[in-house]
Amino acid sequence: MRPLIGLLAAICALAPMTASATAASLTGGWTAAGNLSTQRPGPDLSVLLTDGRVLVAGSSSSDYNGIGNVDLYDPARGWSTAPSLDGDPMGAVASPLPDGGVLIAGGTPWHGGFDGPGPNPVAAALTWEPGAGAWTAAPSMSIARNNATATALADGRVLVAGGYDRKVIQLPNPNQQPFCCLQIDVIPLATTEIFDPIARSWSASGNLAHARYGQLAVGLKGGQVLVVGGQDEGQTPNPPTYIASAELFDPATGKWSSAGDIGQPRSGFTLTALADGRALLVGGVAADHLTVLRSTLVYDPRANVWSAGPDMKTARTEHATARLNDGRVLVAGGVDYLGRIADSELFDPTTGKWIVAGALGTARSDAAMVALKDGRVLVAGGLGSNGPLSDAELFDPAGVGAPASPRIVDGLGSWITRPAVPAATYAQAASILRDGRVLVLPGGGYPDYVAQIYDPMPAKWTTAFTRPSDQKYIAAVVMADDRVLVVTLDSEGLTPGKAEIIDVHTGYSKAAASPGTLGTAQLTLLPDGRIWLTGGPYGDRHTFFYDAKTDRWSPGPDVPPNLYVGSTTIIDEHRVLVSGYNSPMILDTTSDVWIAIPGFPQGWHEYSTTRLSDGDVLFAGGSVDKNDPNRTIQVPVTRVMRWNHATGALGAAHDMPGPRLFAASVVLKDGRVMFAGGVPGTADAPADPLASAEIYDPTKNSWTAAESMPEARSQMTALVLADGTVLAMGGYGLFNPSDTLVYSLATPRSAAAVSSFGQAQQRALIIGLVMLVISGLIAFLLVRSGARRRYVRRDDA
Repeated sequence: MRPLIGLLAAICALAPMTASATAASLTGGWTAAGNLSTQRPGPDLSVLLTDGRVLVAGSSSSDYNGIGNVDLYDPARGWSTAPSLDGDPMGAVASPLPDGGVLIAGGTPWHGGFDGPGPNPVAAALTWEPGAGAWTAAPSMSIARNNATATALADGRVLVAGGYDRKVIQLPNPNQQPFCCLQIDVIPLATTEIFDPIARSWSASGNLAHARYGQLAVGLKGGQVLVVGGQDEGQTPNPPTYIASAELFDPATGKWSSAGDIGQPRSGFTLTALADGRALLVGGVAADHLTVLRSTLVYDPRANVWSAGPDMKTARTEHATARLNDGRVLVAGGVDYLGRIADSELFDPTTGKWIVAGALGTARSDAAMVALKDGRVLVAGGLGSNGPLSDAELFDPAGVGAPASPRIVDGLGSWITRPAVPAATYAQAASILRDGRVLVLPGGGYPDYVAQIYDPMPAKWTTAFTRPSDQKYIAAVVMADDRVLVVTLDSEGLTPGKAEIIDVHTGYSKAAASPGTLGTAQLTLLPDGRIWLTGGPYGDRHTFFYDAKTDRWSPGPDVPPNLYVGSTTIIDEHRVLVSGYNSPMILDTTSDVWIAIPGFPQGWHEYSTTRLSDGDVLFAGGSVDKNDPNRTIQVPVTRVMRWNHATGALGAAHDMPGPRLFAASVVLKDGRVMFAGGVPGTADAPADPLASAEIYDPTKNSWTAAESMPEARSQMTALVLADGTVLAMGGYGLFNPSDTLVYSLATPRSAAAVSSFGQAQQRALIIGLVMLVISGLIAFLLVRSGARRRYVRRDDA
C-alpha cells in the first residue's frame, strides 16, 4: 500500500509540474527598447562606453536620410543622437577608449551613392569624447584598410588587425565607355598596428601569419587577443576563399603565434570570450556557402586547441551573441533557409548545455548586440524579413519570455527534397519529355548555358547539352517532338543570331535558319507547332514565327506600344495571353490581331497568370503603382482576378491570404492551383523570399494553406508530373537554393509537420494521460482499500 501511495504522491506532484512546464514561459524575456534615428541593416559599429551607454554607428537606411547618424543608448533614458559623422563608415572598426570615448578607424566612406567602382578604403581615424561634443581627427593608420578588427587591450590601447586594401585597374577600353573594363584587385592585409590613446599615435605590432579580412577577434581573460577565420581572395571575379586558421596576439611580448584552426572554414559565425578564459565560436555557414550550421567550437588557450562544443538548438548565421554577467552566452536572431530568426538560446559554460530562451519580438539578423552593465542585453537594428530595422529590444535574463511563432505552416500535402541540380542556374523553363523525364532550360544570361534532364524515377539529374554563352544571349524552347530550338544572339545586337535544333535523346545537332540581328529573345511554343519569338521585356518590338518543317522565320505582328512582353500563357489553339509591365493583351495567332482585356486595373504589374482547367486565366498577386510625395512606388498586393475565356470578361476573385510576387504556380490534377514561394515585397518595399505555399480552389473561390517548403525561394520553375506530384527547382533564396523539391498533395503530412502540429495538443495529451493515470490509481486504491476494510470486518466478527 505504501509504495502505491508514494507513487500516487509522485504522480500528483508530477501533474502540476508537467502542466506548468509545458505551458510555462521561457527563461529570459525581450521587451521593446525604442528606436534608432535611422534604419540600420548592419553590420554596425556598436561600442559599450565606460559610463554604461552604448554608441551605435555605421550603415543607415537606403533613403539617405540617416547618412552619418550616430545613436546613443542610455539604459536610464533611452535613445539620443551623438554628433554626426561625415558619411557612414562602412567596413570601419570601432573600439571604446579608457577616457569614455570611442575610436573609429579605416573603412570606406559612404555618402549616399556613387557611380563606378566606388571609393577605396581609407587609413583615416577619428576619436570622440563624451564631453567634447564633436568628432576629432586622429592620426591615420599606416595603411588603408577595410573589414579589419579592432580589440581593446587591457592597458587601454587598441589593436587593429588585418583587413583589405584594393586597387582599381583600367583595362583597355577602346570605345571609352564610362565605368567599363575595370579590374578591381582586393589586397588582403597581414599587417597589424596599435593605437595609443594617450600618445595619440599608431605603432606596428607585427604581421599575421595569414593575410585576412572579415575575420573576428576577441580579447581573452588573460589579455591575449584571438583572431579567427576571415577570407583571402585576389580579383573580385574569384569566389571567396575562407580561412580556417586562428592566431593569438600576446600584448606582453608583442608577438603573434598560431592558435590552431577550426577544422573546416566557415563564415557568418560569432566569437565570444568566456569568463573562464576560453572562447566560444557559434554557428555560421559551412565552406560550401550553403549549409547553415548549428555546431559550436571552444578554444582553450592553455592547451592551444579547438574542440567541438554542444550544438545549438537552432542552426543560424549572421546572428548576434553576448556574454551575460553570470557567464552564460546569449545567442539571438540570425538567418537560415526559411528566413530571419527570432529564436534565442543560452549557453552555460559550466554545464556545457544550451537552453531555449525567450524569443525576440522581431526576427532579425545582422543586428548590433551589446551586454549592458546592469546585466541586460541590448539588440538594435539589423535586417528583418521586410528589410532594414530601426527598432531595438532589451533582454532581461531574469525576465519571462515566450517562444517564437512557428515558421513552418502545416497544411495540405508534403514536400520532399530531391538531389540538387548539378549546375545551379536560374531555370527559365521546364518541359516534360515524351519518356516522362523533365528537361530544364536555364536563363539566357549565364556564362555557361547548361540544359539538364531530371528523371523522376531514380530522382537523378543528367546534362542534356551545354553551350558557351560568354557575351551572348541564349534562348531555347522544347518543341512537340522533344527537339530543342536554341537561338544564340549577340547581346549587343550587332551581328546576326545563330539557331540550331538539338535532339536531347541522341545529342545530334543541326544548324537552323538565323532569326536575324537581335539582342534578346523569348521563345514560346504555339499549339500549331510554330515557335513565336519576341524580344522579351524591354526588347525589340518585332516578332517572328519559326516553322521547323520549312526551317523558315516569318515576320509576326509587332508588340503594341507599352506592352513589353513579360510572360506568355497559351489560352487555346490560336490565342496567347501576353502579360507585361502594363496591361496584358491577347494575340490571335491566326489573324495576328492584338486584343485588349477590358477592365484590367491600371498600374498592376508582376502578377502571375495561370490557365485553369476550364480555359479561364487566373491573375494573382503582383504589385500596383502608388503615388508617393516624391515619386511613384510599387507596393505588393493580394489581388486576384479571373478572366473568362468564353466571354472575355474579367472579374474579381477571392484575394490571396498575403501578397506574393514571383511565385511558382501550377494547376494540380484536381483543378486547384498551388502557389509556392515568391516574395511579399517589391524593389520599393524589399522582403525576404517565402517558404509558404497556398492552394486556390477555382470552384469554391477559396484558399487553403499547403505545407511550407523546407526552404524559402522565389522565381522557381514548377510543373506537374504524370503522377500528379509537383516538381519545383531553381529560383532564388537566401542561400542560392539548388535542391530539387517534389510536392505531393496525396501524401500525409511529414512527421515533422505532425510533431509541430500542435505543441498545445501534445501538452494537453500529456496532461490528460497523467490525469488519467492519477484517476485510475485513485480508483484502484479506493477499491483496494474498501476490500481490505470489508475483509478486516469479517475477521473481527
